[in-house]
Amino acid sequence: MIDPDAIARPRGRQQQPQPQGQRAPGVLADDDPVRNSVFAHGIGIREVNANRRMTPAASSLIEVSRYVYRELITDDFNIQKSIVPEYLDYYATALLWFRITKLKCLAHDVLTQEEERLLSIITGCSLYVPEPFMLQLLMFGRIQTLTGAHLCSEFPPLPTEVVQGFGGYYGPISADTHNLYEEIPCLGVTSESVRHSISNDPPGRYHSSLERPADNIIPNENLLGFKPLAFLVFFPGLRLLKQLG
Repeated sequence: MIDPDAIARPRGRQQQPQPQGQRAPGVLADDDPVRNSVFAHGIGIREVNANRRMTPAASSLIEVSRYVYRELITDDFNIQKSIVPEYLDYYATALLWFRITKLKCLAHDVLTQEEERLLSIITGCSLYVPEPFMLQLLMFGRIQTLTGAHLCSEFPPLPTEVVQGFGGYYGPISADTHNLYEEIPCLGVTSESVRHSISNDPPGRYHSSLERPADNIIPNENLLGFKPLAFLVFFPGLRLLKQLG
């Protein structure tokens, strides 16, 4: 006799139907991180641009300058009769821009005409650089991180804007320049401090050329190189400096 139920049953191994919403074992979801090519066999990955640009700050340079000045007068008290701290601030700022311009040249950056002229002046010159200044200046340059990435310094152009008849500034204090004034000292500010230090100005705060009271812009000591004047110890060269203007 023929069993009708046996005829209705299909032969062979039966597959269990997959529950709704689930995938068969071994099948990855489309959003599974393992699908990413980074996990594939025989795939090598490298950074497309291994050189990254950064803008370092030199906001501590003036404080380093004042430290060097204190050490100098501790060693020889009479030094303050021939050198005021503002001189050293200006010299440190000049060394900084010598270093920046040289680094930009080595990095094959496009130099401004003023930077090319500065580079031609300092090439072959011998300068005395106190060790604290040297350590500060060596912080700028090409840096390689632990991951192998190269960080290249990116600096603004040599500041040459004229403010009240004197050059060396980034320009009037504005949203575009105030960070520069607070992070990288410029020769305009430090040279102005030198002029005030050998003038008849009393010790203490002086009026900066960058002040604009009408716009409520009153510089403070965040403006690198702008510091209250100290008591000036008389020295013979002061009269000559005043005569030279």
